[in-house]
Parts: sequence; structure tokens; C-alpha cells
Amino acid sequence: MFTCPKSTRSTGTPARRSTSTWNAASGTCSGFTDVLDFTSTSVRFLTREEAKRLLSELPEHLSEMVAFSLATGLRKANVTGLEWTQVDLVRRLAWVHPDQAKARRAIAVPLNDEAVATIRRQIGKHLTHVFSYKGKPITQVNTKAWYAALKRAGIENFRWHDLRHTWASWHVQNGTPVYALQELGGWESPEMVRRYAHFSAEHLAPYADRLCALRTVDAGLGTNWSQSENESEPEVANSLS
Repeated sequence: MFTCPKSTRSTGTPARRSTSTWNAASGTCSGFTDVLDFTSTSVRFLTREEAKRLLSELPEHLSEMVAFSLATGLRKANVTGLEWTQVDLVRRLAWVHPDQAKARRAIAVPLNDEAVATIRRQIGKHLTHVFSYKGKPITQVNTKAWYAALKRAGIENFRWHDLRHTWASWHVQNGTPVYALQELGGWESPEMVRRYAHFSAEHLAPYADRLCALRTVDAGLGTNWSQSENESEPEVANSLS
């Protein structure tokens, strides 16, 4: 079966890949469409220590939003636009409406202890919005204070959206399955989540350990062939004699 050629060009993060459809009748490729290639870009995320340094350097209103972002993985617009009507602290749940989501479908956001504590600290600060500054909803986070805090914390090449990458990377590193991460993050397709898959390899460990069956490891003597293999050597020798 003929496959139309694909081309990739660098346009930033993530890269764009051109795809097309083969028309058997005309013998041509048509309908070239640019799609995002999520497998060709690296993931920038914070270590736990870097996150602690950043939180300590940020002014309180930004620190609270960063802490909430690291706890939920919500995009910047969903954090700044989060309203009290979208939060249920009793059920420990928040939600993003379809018209607010990038994939245009509703997202249920489970709130962990950190997220709940962060939201509780905002109670009484603003009538409609969860996060505010001096009595007004926050609309801009990429401020001088943000960049100054990054510099003081010694963190380079980091964007606000990388908080979402950090959240996802931490999830995978702690054993969250990729399919569950896709639902938690509201990603439209599995391809968008596979960029984080390499952060966890525990499920592959049993396969790697299969090679150990060929050898026995002795801390004092080093690595030797297994007993079963050694026992087979005389049989080979006898058959050759």
C-alpha cells in the first residue's frame, strides 16, 4: 500500500509534521495538513528542589498559582480563569468547561491535598475568581516578578507552560499510567502524552531482568555463568570425546 511522503520542518515546540492523503484514482497525494509532532521535542520540567526554590522566590499571589499548577497540571488560562463556581471542596473536585478547554471537552480535575490547601487560602479574597491580586482577578502571569524569581532561583529556559510538563513528568515518575495521565490532563490523543512515557520504565524491568537468568551475580566473585549452564559443559565435552 502506497504511503504519501511526510515532511518535517522546525517551527519551535512542538515541531510540525506535514501529512497527506493518497488518491488512488489520480495517483497523487493531496490534502497536505500540518499536524503537531510531539515526539520530536524534549520536555522541560523542574526537579522537586527547583520547584521549592521557585516557590520561595515568587510573590505570594504567583507562588499560590504555581503551587496549584504543579498540583493539578491545569493550563495557565484555566488557572487564572478558575472561578468559585467551578470548585467543590467537599468532593475535592474542580472542573473546566468545554469552552475553556483546549480540546473543547470538559475536564474533571481531582484536587489533592496541596490543591485543596491552596484553594482554601484564597477564600474571601475575591467574589468570583479563585486567584486574585489586590482585589482583582489575575490575567497576566508572565510578569517581571515571574522572570525575576526564575533568575533568583537559578532556573533557566523555563516557561509557565512548563509547569504542566513538570506536573506530568512527576506523575509518570511516580507510576501514574499514561492512559490515566491523558484523562487527568485533558489531552485529546495518546500521542500528546507519550512524550512523558520515557520517564517511567518500571513496567519494563521484568523483561530486562530476564537476562539475569543467564548469569548469577556474586558480590565477592563477580559475575559467573549460571549453574545450569556450567552443568551442561561436561555433557558437551563428552559428546565431543
